[in-house]
Amino acid sequence: MKHLLIISMTLITHALWAQDIDQSILATAGNSKSQSGRSLDWTIGQNISTTQTNGTVSLVAGIHQPKLVTETLEVLKAINPNIRVYPNPVVNLLQVEPTGTESLTLTLTDLNGKVLISATDNKTLDLSELSNGIYLLTIRTEEYTSQHKIIKN
Repeated sequence: MKHLLIISMTLITHALWAQDIDQSILATAGNSKSQSGRSLDWTIGQNISTTQTNGTVSLVAGIHQPKLVTETLEVLKAINPNIRVYPNPVVNLLQVEPTGTESLTLTLTDLNGKVLISATDNKTLDLSELSNGIYLLTIRTEEYTSQHKIIKN
């Protein structure tokens, strides 16, 4: 029993001592801002890595992001609230009525983004070959892009 108590105390002491490690973060970018008693710290990239060196060779283990890649998505100019798409729910033929005489590009996709129908300057879409379900209709002109949820019955 005495040996068990000594071993337990040794393990507990060792475990508490092992937790006394300074925290540090290795990241590709970051910053810290403080104002009015509040602070915000942020980092981008790998937050855990380790380096092993034998004198001539260094091995760094962890995930690294050597460069930041950004991409600008399409910026929509405006959404035309006056366009009419009917009937919805639709059985066979879907009508699209714009407010003006602008050229239209219609794209009907499923919810996974697969293009099912694509048409230019056509204001009627035949959905008779499609299964019942929910689809997305994207209407593009030079002035606007509009997206509508279409229900096929």
